[in-house]
Amino acid sequence: MDSDKKHPYEFHHVKKDSIFDKEIEIRVKPIGLVKLFFLMLILILVFFMGRWSVEGVSFDFNFTSGATQEIASKAETSTPAPSTTATTTATAPIPTETPAPAAATDTTADTTPIETSDEPTITTYTKVDFSITSADRRWLVDWGKITNVGYLIKNNEAGIIKPDHIIMNVKGYADYDKKIPIPASHKLIKAGQERSVNIMVPKGFAYNEVSVGDLKKVEITLELIDVDGKLIKSVVRVFDLSG
Repeated sequence: MDSDKKHPYEFHHVKKDSIFDKEIEIRVKPIGLVKLFFLMLILILVFFMGRWSVEGVSFDFNFTSGATQEIASKAETSTPAPSTTATTTATAPIPTETPAPAAATDTTADTTPIETSDEPTITTYTKVDFSITSADRRWLVDWGKITNVGYLIKNNEAGIIKPDHIIMNVKGYADYDKKIPIPASHKLIKAGQERSVNIMVPKGFAYNEVSVGDLKKVEITLELIDVDGKLIKSVVRVFDLSG
């Protein structure tokens, strides 16, 4: 067979130039770049003029302070206002640490300086009169809250006494005592002196009929405690705390 003859079905690969192998020539006119630059500058100025006219931003180019003011402004407008809607439940509550009503008079903020005396200090108490004079309450649907109590202390001892605070309890809540600070002017009482006040119960004392029984006969106990934690006198009184 003649080796120089070509096979009738033999194909020859023709190499074509790829578009990626071609050289591209870009021509730029300087006047075109200048026009593009001025067009972008005009667009930027229009954008900032629009912001200044809407937000009232002064022509202060301190971008750091401007950004800070914008963030602070957004934070103020996005912070939700506290809810002022009060809710009450119909279930019988137990004493909770809820604030006492604003109408209650807080006499514990007495700044009267404590007196000094040359009289002996009494630590064994036999002649101190201590009594409950009042009990104020606020009624809430089917339960109440004792907001204030009044008391009277009379020192019939032969020397000074130094009360420090009062422990309050309501019948039906044996495991829930409420500590009531007394005014500074009541923390040193000379022989023959007396002190009385209607004082706020810190955060109130909640009660309900399920726990105390008859709301017209609620027993309140006050214990007068001295500076050393010793009981001076305890007193019990029944009050009508119904709604």
